[in-house]
Amino acid sequence: MTFSGKYVIEVDIEPSSIVCQDVYFKTTDVKKKKDGQSFFIRDGSSSKLEDYDKYIANNPRLSQERKDAEEKHLSVVKIHAHGSALCEMITGGTHSMNRSRFTSYIVVANKSHPVQLKNLKFLLGMNLMAVLDFDPQSAENGLNKLLKEEKMFNDHLPAQYKDTGAVEDIASSLELTKKTSWVFCNGGINGETPSGADNWLTEKGSSVRDVVSFLCQKVLPRKKLLVIFLLFSQVSKASDPLLQTFSMFLQELMGQNQILCISDNETSHTYWIDLIKQQHACDTSKCIYELSFAEINGTILSLWSEIDKLIRFLPCSGGNKQLHDENFYKGGKASWWNFYYSEQPGSASVIKRDKLDYIVDAIIPNMLNQKRACVFFNIFHAQGWGGTTLAMHVLWTLKEKFRCAVLKDTTDDFTTAAKQVVELLTYETKEQPTRLPVLLMTDHFQDIRNVLTLQHQIEDECLNQYIFSKSPQVIIVNCMRVDSCEPTEGTGDAVCLPHYLSERELELFREKLEEFKKNNKSTETFYVSMVVKNFSSDYIQGVVKNTLKDFNFQHKHAQLFAVLVLLHVYSKNALLSVSTCEEFLGLQTGAESCRVEDAFEKLSSLLKRCTVFSKVTFEVMRVIHPSVAHHCLEELSASHGVTKAQIANLLLTTDLFYENTLEKQKFMQHVKDMLMKSQYSAKHDNVFSRLIQDIMKETPGMEDTVLLNAAECLREK
Repeated sequence: MTFSGKYVIEVDIEPSSIVCQDVYFKTTDVKKKKDGQSFFIRDGSSSKLEDYDKYIANNPRLSQERKDAEEKHLSVVKIHAHGSALCEMITGGTHSMNRSRFTSYIVVANKSHPVQLKNLKFLLGMNLMAVLDFDPQSAENGLNKLLKEEKMFNDHLPAQYKDTGAVEDIASSLELTKKTSWVFCNGGINGETPSGADNWLTEKGSSVRDVVSFLCQKVLPRKKLLVIFLLFSQVSKASDPLLQTFSMFLQELMGQNQILCISDNETSHTYWIDLIKQQHACDTSKCIYELSFAEINGTILSLWSEIDKLIRFLPCSGGNKQLHDENFYKGGKASWWNFYYSEQPGSASVIKRDKLDYIVDAIIPNMLNQKRACVFFNIFHAQGWGGTTLAMHVLWTLKEKFRCAVLKDTTDDFTTAAKQVVELLTYETKEQPTRLPVLLMTDHFQDIRNVLTLQHQIEDECLNQYIFSKSPQVIIVNCMRVDSCEPTEGTGDAVCLPHYLSERELELFREKLEEFKKNNKSTETFYVSMVVKNFSSDYIQGVVKNTLKDFNFQHKHAQLFAVLVLLHVYSKNALLSVSTCEEFLGLQTGAESCRVEDAFEKLSSLLKRCTVFSKVTFEVMRVIHPSVAHHCLEELSASHGVTKAQIANLLLTTDLFYENTLEKQKFMQHVKDMLMKSQYSAKHDNVFSRLIQDIMKETPGMEDTVLLNAAECLREK
């Protein structure tokens, strides 16, 4: 309403091309009461008469420009919507590849066009467990050739996946957790001829089903897996191998929630969806088809952190000093970031142990005076007293004088490892008179004979490569856990770390603890707090009692915690994978799910996540220290009435612990030893294992139930 009492009515008109088209309207002269052919264009406060005929002649062009602009806008809106959907689907709702809910990806692809291959860099950064390739020419001019120029893959045929032995043995021979397995599902390598679409199912379908079943059921955590179908070529027949493989994944994964289909045109998408609907009554919404591969590539690459986008560099994301310090001093394994920060101005991230200078200044020079091609020395330490960290510190300190490496493969056959060590030694140095020797760290051997075997394998490989030298070319730093160790036991080729700290070391740890107290409200469960107390039994008992005060064995996370404690006390090598823990706790892959550490709630302060390098590589959850595990077991019994028999029965009657364990046979053997293997004693003739003896003392009679459950469990598995 205006001051004059009149109203102004504003009408918004959408000048849509579909409404306006080329239509124009004449004006009406109210005074003369007739139509006029003049019109006005508003220009500031005045109106200027425009040439009527000129405007009418130009009207079709203006109308077309309006239509083009509208269609471009709608296209941008569609692209944005599909881009957002792609971000949601490929990360499980986190919109970040660094924090994706999916830990593993499988790609299934058919024959590609050279233009499409230009925009597939996004595959290089993904944790591809396997690529199922249906293009017989892929190794010559397709996807395999393109990606192999920048990343290492293992080429396999489906027959190599045939289940003829233990899962971990097959996975180890295929190196599934170490390199991407590139499976040629329709020939193309080793002289295998491709099959036509009509014959593929009968000739090759069975072996590809073995691949799908093995990956989905026996190796990968099902709820953490995403299968991506890349439809480079049009699928128009129900007998197409790609469609048959889709059906296999649909059956193994029990639904399409973990299958994403990507094509770069609507026609291919329509054919694909129609064929699926003819065979399956399933949701087909997880499809991307209105983006080009250039847009798909850019969208997925944008989901990585800035450093990870530089794919030519080694992964180095996560450089947060406070987070790395907290993880390390809460009981996690040291990372190379910790040593990097120790060299920066300010407080040291890693405390320098007294033995470091002795190793660097005395033992290593002494090793170099020997006359063998490969020599080694040992760092003996009790579990949890920093032997591994010390060995890493040695490598970091000498990184300018040696080519440093860490042995991850702990199999009995070190042929491959020896070749890799010698390759590292000779890389770009064959024409040079001198070369930097290799400093190789080993951390998982339980028998010194394994070190000797590795030493001989490396020396044999040096001879095969005609490498002759008067001084060692490879020095092995062997870090080995022992039950007890005194510094007086050290020799010229060994160092023993005692289970206590010197005054200098204690003072440095106290300073580190004070630094944490300034930034954290509670540090009592920090590993460094226990170190400062020299792992005092009274201190750890108090920490455990306070942490477990609200323990309720009826809760799933409490049950799992008790199982982890029991395993740590009685069988340190029986480990539960993170994926098994997630499955037991019912954690999902959606954006609302949480990390397994969060699911343990307050109990997580006594646990840590570790990576196990064996026949297969996987992450596990375990208690932060043996002393903590022992006190937890005592506290569960004393204050909460949870007996060892109860926990053992839970372990033996929960099939999930065995079904979803990557190294199933090894885990079962450790559980069997924990229950059946008696310990030698000069004073007593022990018939039962330590666990069974402790159950007999704590709850007499319950050992019968435990042993019966053990017999049934181990017989069925």
